[in-house]
Amino acid sequence: MDTNKNISSSSVNFDPLQRSRSLSAERKSDSSQLFGNLPPRVKLSAEDVSQDVVGLKKLMDQGSWRNVIKLCDKCIANGMKYPHDLLQLKLCKIISLLKLRQYKAVSDEIDQLGSFDESPNTFQSYPQLYSNLFGSFVPFSLRVIKAQLPEFLKTGNSLDEMFQLLSLCKKQIETLNSNEESMRRKDTSSSSVLKLVDHLTPLFTPSSPFPSSPSSIPLEDFFFGNFDESVGNWKDREVCISLIIATRLVQEKEYPLAISMLQDISKKYPNNSSLLSGIGRVYLQMGNIKTASVVFKQIESLEGEADQSIISMNKGFLALALNQFTIAIDHFQQVLVKNPKDVTAANNKAVCLLYTCNLSHAISSLEDFVFRDPENNLNESLVFNLCTLYDLKSENSLEKKKNILALVGKYASDDFDFSFVKLNGT
Repeated sequence: MDTNKNISSSSVNFDPLQRSRSLSAERKSDSSQLFGNLPPRVKLSAEDVSQDVVGLKKLMDQGSWRNVIKLCDKCIANGMKYPHDLLQLKLCKIISLLKLRQYKAVSDEIDQLGSFDESPNTFQSYPQLYSNLFGSFVPFSLRVIKAQLPEFLKTGNSLDEMFQLLSLCKKQIETLNSNEESMRRKDTSSSSVLKLVDHLTPLFTPSSPFPSSPSSIPLEDFFFGNFDESVGNWKDREVCISLIIATRLVQEKEYPLAISMLQDISKKYPNNSSLLSGIGRVYLQMGNIKTASVVFKQIESLEGEADQSIISMNKGFLALALNQFTIAIDHFQQVLVKNPKDVTAANNKAVCLLYTCNLSHAISSLEDFVFRDPENNLNESLVFNLCTLYDLKSENSLEKKKNILALVGKYASDDFDFSFVKLNGT
């Protein structure tokens, strides 16, 4: 069964050693009874929401990606006064296509945008609208998607493109730091400041794209409120891209390179527990439990900086690697107490229960997690593991998987892969 673990929301995967254990069934799990007690879910369509960014957010929150595409197309057809507003809508459509794994369509949409750093995607291309603004208004998230397209399309490796984005992050941080004084004064005269890339985040603009907007937008409105927030945003991007690259390196089993890269970035951000956790978990992937333990201890020593959930998760992974399954269960449960929606902790808790020969409890643990909040807790790998456990128990397996399939059809987002329900038993 799949027991992939995540370092963080955007981080390196950790796979514990697979072990086969004798299994014992202790109690009968009745998923159909749980299914009958669930509240109804109202699925919104593009017509049910306001025809603007607020409506798009509602659809995206619900995972109604097909309706997002429909509403984006409608808004785009109606036209936008500001090109950066139009690009935000196209970004929403691209994200939706990506969620639906329509990678060729994603590639086509991005190709239609043209160069990200030239007309029509620069402020200076529209002097009547943006006054003295210069630089690209392409959101950073769109650059990340474009960089990863070769991976999605299976046409090549995206590492070179990701390293280019990492260089961009570093350059932007340097530019911001060198212009700190003028930015704090909201001084628009600095040419370096004017050439900063991407002052916008997805679904966020300084003025609403739908009501009428002023004919000119001041430069300071395109910063994230203040200098500290701007720098922090780019630092977060630097860390995120570093973790994505490290993940790719781990997938290619380039463990020393992944560790070296994470160690380099952690020197700049020594109190970043996600980075340190990434290093420790790569060491676990390599089987270097001793060094991983040292790194995890370092996280625990961070004064007021470390998230207790991260500490508990690390302890759980370490205990799992040491075959201390009961201890690992306790740590993963601590994560779930703090964050009841943590899919990784729920999955790993069930794996440990299986390793302790408690198949029925493993099943009930995942069922309880899913049925407690199916709208948020339905996860492909978790559903796959639950259906695998049903097959291991071999008691009404098909019926229970059909109940899960009905649950997915009712609550899951549009991008859920139904093949993970394993109705064919493979």
